[in-house]
Amino acid sequence: MNPVAGQIIKRFIALPIVVWLILLLPAGTLDYWEVYAYFGLLLTLMVFALVYFLKHDPELLKRRLEAREKESAQKLAVVLMAVSILAIYVVSGLDKRLDLSVIPLWGKMVGLVLVAAGYLCVLQVMKTNSFAARTVRVEASQQLVDT
Repeated sequence: MNPVAGQIIKRFIALPIVVWLILLLPAGTLDYWEVYAYFGLLLTLMVFALVYFLKHDPELLKRRLEAREKESAQKLAVVLMAVSILAIYVVSGLDKRLDLSVIPLWGKMVGLVLVAAGYLCVLQVMKTNSFAARTVRVEASQQLVDT
């Protein structure tokens, strides 16, 4: 197996388990279909992206795995982003537990469509710019993207 694919598959296995726990523990229930719909959608798109980029641009995937920031300000930004995402998931779970929000089914479906559209936009950026790494850097063979 390709070593890049192996690293990504390990993350695929860990991601849903960790995030489901972060969402479902605060929710206090397994009866939370929105979580399963959300992750079903994300995992489908992630598997599609993995297969596509393994075939067409494995170097992009390798770059995306290199996520260690060197600058203090960037490290802080990454930590703040991670805490923010964690908070969003925890608040979502608590919202379910406490039954705070009333969102109609059509609103939830629109939300899923917007999540898919956002993810597809990110994939298009990665397809257009093979150097779209998680950390900012300039490489000798890097080209200017003008689309």
